[in-house]
Amino acid sequence: MSTTQRPQATVSIRLTDRANEQVKRFIEQEQVPLETAGLRVAVLPGGCSGFKYG
Repeated sequence: MSTTQRPQATVSIRLTDRANEQVKRFIEQEQVPLETAGLRVAVLPGGCSGFKYG
């Protein structure tokens, strides 16, 4: 039995109208209920500017 705990973080981000529409399309394509849908954002070391975003 695992006792791993995940940190809880609440972060607000702003999306452009175009990005918001794209996220809505992703949710529709995956057929995820809006009540449980989310957006996962990653910032990783590397890339030309020092970070890679996913």
